[in-house]
Amino acid sequence: MSARPGLLLVAGLSVLGGCGGGGTDVWGVLHGDLTVSGDGAVRGVLVWEFFDSAWERSVSADDHRCARVLTVVGAPVPCDGCAVAVSLQVDELEHDCPGSEGTHPDLRAMDQLQVAPPGKAVAGAWPDDRWAWSLGWSGGGLEAEGVAWDEGFEFGEPPEDPKVLTGRRVRLGAATARRLTPADLEEATASP
Repeated sequence: MSARPGLLLVAGLSVLGGCGGGGTDVWGVLHGDLTVSGDGAVRGVLVWEFFDSAWERSVSADDHRCARVLTVVGAPVPCDGCAVAVSLQVDELEHDCPGSEGTHPDLRAMDQLQVAPPGKAVAGAWPDDRWAWSLGWSGGGLEAEGVAWDEGFEFGEPPEDPKVLTGRRVRLGAATARRLTPADLEEATASP
């Protein structure tokens, strides 16, 4: 997956959460790619990209710490006004994180995904402001995550009907970042 568009969006990230202070916090940014089949199901990846605490000031790729790639498969669900709405199954694919960093179950607890006109979600500016994406976590309500666009815009091949994402590949760009403590990143191991 090309991180170029995501890096353009990083400059405009809004900061969510605020757990503690100090140099041990890590910033997490979630982005991805999906292919939407003709029946509205999706297959793709979501990527948790983690940055060292200095990223808060620099917003620089130089502060990249590691990443975890999650595969997602989604079955269509009803949604009025959505271009894509699915229930998700999430599995880990690969990572370059040391040890068990980034393995906390809450980081892969997304169970719904929607791509819809911005509405209350964060509106994007590149390359298309038509879509926003949201995730539902552990059976809870949807939370805005960022902007989405048809990959065709990147290659000069926009969709014939810009209101339809069926049969297309969709990029999911981050518009939020989360401050995470070490406890947010790894599942606590039980003592004997």
